[in-house]
Amino acid sequence: MKKNVVIVGLGLMGGSMAMAIHKYTDCAVYGWNRTRAVAEQAVQDGVLDGLAGENEIANADYLIISLYPQSTVDFLLEHMPRMKKGAIIVDLVGVKRFMQDHLEQAAVQAGVHFIGGHPMAGKEFSGYAFADADLFRDASMILVPNASSPLWAVDEMDGFFMGLGFARVVRCSAEQHDHMI
Repeated sequence: MKKNVVIVGLGLMGGSMAMAIHKYTDCAVYGWNRTRAVAEQAVQDGVLDGLAGENEIANADYLIISLYPQSTVDFLLEHMPRMKKGAIIVDLVGVKRFMQDHLEQAAVQAGVHFIGGHPMAGKEFSGYAFADADLFRDASMILVPNASSPLWAVDEMDGFFMGLGFARVVRCSAEQHDHMI
């Protein structure tokens, strides 16, 4: 069954994620960005199937969010209660203990599965203009499971990210991640 994916934050990481999903999967990809013109450009570029509004967010199978830490928490706390049960959320923030402390229980209460994520890829430039469908080629993806992320959901995202060109997916605790990074 075709998955509905919402990407929140279309900068370098989120934009590259949207491009990779569009290029390497048959998922429907919707995007939300603080600056709407960026999301509109991604639709024009054929990267997104459409803009993500309340309906797309509520019906997402996967929501991948790439905002600053507090903005990620605020966005997810606002939207998680209205998301469909069983949806999987992966953040792309570089700090995991903070994210887990603020989102784990809210995800459990909302009936969604939150998994910390951190792609070990990047460029010296930021923003959608520098996004690249192959940014993650041969990179590592770190996944940080918690009480809201059952093994099947982590396994599903492991396979999903491998399909986007990551060379490996590494699982660790929030503490291990933050100590390493």
